Amino acid sequence: MVVYKALGLLMTYPTQELKSASAELRAIFEGAEAMADEVRQGLGELVSMLESEPLLDLQERYVNLFDRTQALSLHLFEHVHGTSRERGQAMVDLQTMYSQHGLEPSTSELPDYLPMLCEFLSLLPEDGARMMLGDLAVILGLLRYRLEARKTPYAAVPAALLDLARATVDEAELTAALGDEQPVPAGMDELDRQWAEAEVTFGVGAAHSDDDAGLRNGCGGNGADELIQLRRPHGVVGKA
Repeated sequence: MVVYKALGLLMTYPTQELKSASAELRAIFEGAEAMADEVRQGLGELVSMLESEPLLDLQERYVNLFDRTQALSLHLFEHVHGTSRERGQAMVDLQTMYSQHGLEPSTSELPDYLPMLCEFLSLLPEDGARMMLGDLAVILGLLRYRLEARKTPYAAVPAALLDLARATVDEAELTAALGDEQPVPAGMDELDRQWAEAEVTFGVGAAHSDDDAGLRNGCGGNGADELIQLRRPHGVVGKA
């Protein structure tokens, strides 16, 4: 389903290429009848933000959200495994799954990078995609919760993935994963204080900085790598 690829694109570092694709993305979401109306509305608000706001502002917001806040990491296994050995094995298993479908990453991101996973989901049969998302329900629930706490339209993406999967997040598991995290942070400053952790350093997305955001804007940033997360090696015929 192309909607999965579109959802993944929304979570990539904003580029002019992504802004230019906003009309196409909007059409995909408006035509996604499998999603609830409120979910499509939330995605529309995110697309509108990408359309209307200056690129540098979008890039700065993205960096502050996803590159500088470990709790919002787009590397999904970070939320449940951290840097433990279990995360390494989980990523090996995911990379093996990509390879079995004749695919390999086209960026230096790790296999659990959400846009990459979304692109993979777009190549699977619908039942397979839903099953995989169901296994990730708690992680997606964590990400949705934390993005909603920041009142950012990006929360629409994990909400849409859960909706497409018809997945229900186990409240007990979510509460356990949240631990002592405050249910409703007082504001951005308070949330930043709660999650004043080291910058995420996984993959190329984490290398973005305020200065880098400006350099990437029209000065050699490779937009193609931002929009294509997986490729088929030369001569390989995939199963997807």
